[in-house]
Amino acid sequence: MKRIEYVCTNCGRPFGRKFVAKRHLRDVHKGHGELTSVMDYILGVIYGKFQWPRLPQNGRPPIDHIEDFRDTIKKMAQFSRDLREVSPLIGAGKELASQPNGSAHFVSGPKRKIFGYQVYVCDKCLVSKFRTLYFSDQSNGLLVQTAPLPCLDGLLSNPKIASNKIDFLEKAKNDLPLFLERVIRDGFSKPILVAQLVDLNGQVIIRDLQDSSLSFTLSKSSQSVLPELDTDRADGTSWVARAMNKGWTELNKKELEEVTGLLHKATFGFVRIFYNSNLKVRGAMEEYFVYIAEGEGMIDLPG
Repeated sequence: MKRIEYVCTNCGRPFGRKFVAKRHLRDVHKGHGELTSVMDYILGVIYGKFQWPRLPQNGRPPIDHIEDFRDTIKKMAQFSRDLREVSPLIGAGKELASQPNGSAHFVSGPKRKIFGYQVYVCDKCLVSKFRTLYFSDQSNGLLVQTAPLPCLDGLLSNPKIASNKIDFLEKAKNDLPLFLERVIRDGFSKPILVAQLVDLNGQVIIRDLQDSSLSFTLSKSSQSVLPELDTDRADGTSWVARAMNKGWTELNKKELEEVTGLLHKATFGFVRIFYNSNLKVRGAMEEYFVYIAEGEGMIDLPG
């Protein structure tokens, strides 16, 4: 299956090349509509921003990867409709114990400002999935997140996978950093890494970089294990030192791989950083909350 990069928001048709997608908008939709990433389109369908995928009826046989993509989106759209029907029973105040700060809630309805993503492997269908976390639109200092994505039966229909479910599940969990990297590239136009020092109470107040009225509070006690890093802060060449010194840094491909390997399951997390260390003795230690944020339109980053 070819890699899909762009989706037409008018009809849901996916494309691997931008110039082909633009030609589609010009010729099929007379220049109306726009292109978006796969992830944004999926979220748009779930939240009702975009319509269900529909392909032009031109008499030609369907292309496999387009049909597969359309079927997946339709399943998610059906899930969205079912979710809206039961949402009054779920309630806006239902807590999710799996959320790091212990204060996340199911959310449906209008699209909110995205903070980040969590990735996981579904134990039931073995598919790698993501949850989207949003700033609350209320002044309650909480994070809200989407309900879990629906299960798909494609993998378990493969006899080799179905007969070796445990090994496949373990491998998929080990590959989560790779999936997280893809989620970051699809979910952020210009991803940057932000580092914020944890206060004496072990907490951080995170504010949206473009709208300071959006914020929430996290405590490091919600994270059982803090990854540890060593860096020479005075050197300033590593992404760790750059983020500590400036508060944020852009990341090259290799550095993004290091970050996803460190965070593993989310675009954010608490870390413990030792700096000015030598081969025998670690230097001073500080605890930070680091997270991937959108740098597009806010910071003039080099291309």
